[in-house]
This record gives sequence, structure tokens and C-alpha cells, in this order.
Amino acid sequence: MTPQTDPKARSAALERDNSRLRSVLDAMSDLAYIASNDFRVEYMNRAMIETFGDQVGETCYTALFGCSAPCSWCPLPRVRAGETVREERSLPTPPRTYEIIHSPLRDTGGELHKLAVFRDITERKRSERRLREVNQELDAFTYTVSHDLRTLLTPIIGFAEFLQDEYRDRLDSQVLDILQEIETQGLKMHTLMEDLLVLARLGSLPTPTVPVDTGRIISGVLHDIEEQISETGAEVRTEKLDRVLAPEPLLSQVFTNLIANALKYGAGPGRPVVVGSERCGDATRFFVRDHGPGIPPQERGRIFDLFYRGTTAGANKGTGVGLATVRKIVRLLNGRVWVDETPGGGSTFWMELPCDSPPAHREGRQGSPTSD
Repeated sequence: MTPQTDPKARSAALERDNSRLRSVLDAMSDLAYIASNDFRVEYMNRAMIETFGDQVGETCYTALFGCSAPCSWCPLPRVRAGETVREERSLPTPPRTYEIIHSPLRDTGGELHKLAVFRDITERKRSERRLREVNQELDAFTYTVSHDLRTLLTPIIGFAEFLQDEYRDRLDSQVLDILQEIETQGLKMHTLMEDLLVLARLGSLPTPTVPVDTGRIISGVLHDIEEQISETGAEVRTEKLDRVLAPEPLLSQVFTNLIANALKYGAGPGRPVVVGSERCGDATRFFVRDHGPGIPPQERGRIFDLFYRGTTAGANKGTGVGLATVRKIVRLLNGRVWVDETPGGGSTFWMELPCDSPPAHREGRQGSPTSD
């Protein structure tokens, strides 16, 4: 009889494996416990005992949450079905927040138990909350300053226009040139303030319950910017466009900025702008492709920075806010955005969004992806 077929030898091997598992769990700084099918705590590692005291023999819902019955969110039924469950929970005593992984674990007799591993993320959650507060304060400051400066610009631009219209015959050419420059720079500043206001207004919107029709959204965008399309003499082509779970106003703003950017810097007669999408695992990737001068590789990592304008922008008007707005929206949607070179010349801007619920940020892809 071999060790594989000898019941005693097999049982001894399983016991050794179980002992090794508990030794590993005891050496962990993360908290861990094992519970039976009837919610009884059968084992707690050293870190767990140091935090909660020795609760072996107690029910997990009493030992951890002080409840008299199983918790309404209890993951044990899902673990019994063989599923590994991840969640975040705030425990009352001591008051800490944990990232918990519940996994199925079978003993030597084949009986199923639940192994739960806790990682303390209290400080991380506090840091995230502080960061959100700082960002909200920064957005509020940006909005206030932009709004107030825009208000001040209105009479400056208006008076410059008035003087040019009403006193053109009485002013020499140098004064008229100065007034024209005041008006031009004022309008540039006004556009910048408008872009900053859009950037500051962005916030988290409720995710729709059903995927939205991106083709309809882009049709609306093309209608809104049809004058710009006509001025460039370019064609905007749309290919397959997948539906995605994201707020329509934010998607509309992203596509408006990306398509307008392509028209401004990379489109013209015979140089179309192409908009489409493709599936990639659990994500949808949208692209806006132009056939202009492109963006040098060394600048692609900075092109989404606030106020940054690439060396190929030339004399084209711009504020350096549009792509920063795109990046902020995509981050709000738990996605990422980057730019690649279009084969044959030009730039292809990519936006990757989760197909279903917002996941953690993904890694790995050609080009220079940006995320949180």
C-alpha cells in the first residue's frame, strides 16, 4: 500500500499540511481566523488574538460584531458554494476598518470551513478621506477664482470692443492694435476661465443601472461641434461603439474634448478623425484617432497635465485644460487614458473603462497610460 492509498498515511499528511498552514497564519501580521459551518470560531492566529482576545468557541458574529444572530451580509453561504469573497468592513471593537478575504478551506475529512484574513486599512481609508477633502477644497477654490475672474473679464472685453467700434475713426492704428490685443488676450483668458470652471465642476455622478448608448452620445457631440467640423473641412467617422456603464454627461464631455482636440490639431481635408471602441477582457477601450503631426514620445506622458501644451500645437489656440479635464473624468470613472501614435502619422487617444462595475485600476498596456 502506497502513502497515497494508505488512509492513515494520507490523514497524517493532511494533518501536517494543516499544522503548516496554522504556523504560516501565526507568523502573519494580518489577522486570520477559521470558522466552522455553524459559525463557530475554531482557530485564531496570534495577531487576531492580540486584537480581539481569544474567542475560539464563540460564534464569529458575536466575537467580532457583538451580534446575537448571523450578520445579514454574512459571506458564509457564498464560501460554502466555493466562492472567495472580498469585502471591506468596519469593526466596532476596536474601531478599525479591514479589507477581508473569506476563502473556503477543507479539513482532513473533507468538511468545508471558512478561512478569513483581515488586513487593517484604517490609515489608508483616512488618507483617502483626507485626499478627497483636499481635492474638494482645491476644486472649490478653482471654481471661485475662475468665476470671479470671468466676471471681471466681461467689462474689459466689452469696453475694448466698444472703443474699437465707436471710436475707430478717432484713434490711430497703434491704439486700435492695442485695443485688439486687449480683446484677444481677454477672450483667451475668458476661454481659460470657462475650461477651469468645467474642470472644477466635475464630480462623482451616480453610475447608471444599464449601459448607455455611446453611439447616441457621440452623435450629440458631433451635432454640437458641427461648426468646428465644417471649418476644418474634415470628416469624422464612427466605427463600432460599445455600450458602457458611465454617466452620460461625463462621457459627453470626454468625447467633446477628445474630438475637438483632434479636429484642432490633427484633422483637415483628407485627414479624417475616427472614433470607435474595442473590447479588452473586462474593459472597453474607446479611441479617437487623428492623422495630424502627432505628439513626440517624450511629451506623451505630460500631455494630460494641466496647462501643458505640446510643441506640435503651433499657433493653434488652446488653454491646456481640455485633456486635463479628460483625465480627471476618466479617473472618476475608475478608468485610464493614454495616447499612442497613429500608424502612418497622427495621434490616437485611448480611454479604457470597466464594462460592468468600477474595478481597481488596471496595469499594463502600450503607450503611456495614466491613472490614479
